[in-house]
Amino acid sequence: MSFVIGKSTEDLETEINNAARQSIVMTCSTHDEGSRIEKAFPVSFKKEAVFFIVLAACDEYGRALQEVDEQGCHYLILGRKVAAGGIPFLKSEDIITGSSVATAPAAGLCSLVLTCDRLAHPGKKYMDGMGADSRYRLV
Repeated sequence: MSFVIGKSTEDLETEINNAARQSIVMTCSTHDEGSRIEKAFPVSFKKEAVFFIVLAACDEYGRALQEVDEQGCHYLILGRKVAAGGIPFLKSEDIITGSSVATAPAAGLCSLVLTCDRLAHPGKKYMDGMGADSRYRLV
């Protein structure tokens, strides 16, 4: 989820709960507004069975971008001046920055890890939640 909204909706909470019941790994960006935002959803949506891998943007040296709450995230991923839409070596002028940008490669990495595990262990059953044999623990 590469978006942040100021207030949750019942529909969003229902869908997040449905995904959690199916043990779907959910990546979620933190907000880039620093102390100007008290609560940001879905990152602050906490329920007993809902787990997010929370991501924030960093620069090419691994330093959190200004306004990012490092304490509120699990991982920092490159999210500064990322090429968007064009091929980087062709000097595209389309660049974007922010924690929302970091969620795309993170979701791709999560998918790659899960796919490789399924290929290596056909028929493997994953446990619910964040236990030792869960998708979350693997990712």
